Amino acid sequence: MTATGSEMPRAEIRRRMDETLQQLEEQGPPTSQPGEIAAPPPPRRRNWLLFIGLGLVIAAELAVLGVVARMENLEAAPAVAKTPCESALAVIETGVIEYREAHGQAPATLEQLVPDYLPGVPRPSGAVVQYQSQGEGFSLRCDEVG
Repeated sequence: MTATGSEMPRAEIRRRMDETLQQLEEQGPPTSQPGEIAAPPPPRRRNWLLFIGLGLVIAAELAVLGVVARMENLEAAPAVAKTPCESALAVIETGVIEYREAHGQAPATLEQLVPDYLPGVPRPSGAVVQYQSQGEGFSLRCDEVG
């Protein structure tokens, strides 16, 4: 007759558990060959954790590089223009800087920027654009008339 868990007294359950544990201890760990102890398999989760860690480091470095590149571009970009004069000055300034990078000095006149650097010199209505070349430097001004 076999007893179920609810019919078996606790002392009997405890005795059987102790016997089973003793048998397992006597047998020892599983062996790959008779008399030889099998080595545990290498931990695979550590490899995955290493790859995940490396991926996170690379992602963080790329994010930092992207932020730095954007900051450099923001510093080099002219400010957002709000008036026709500011718009004209931003376009002319970009053309003068590109000309200076190509030729080593600023153009003597704004007309030298056309057609290679600007399609035409911007002339905002109701304003006068003043330009003066100073070797590598230049001054640029737009005065609204009226």
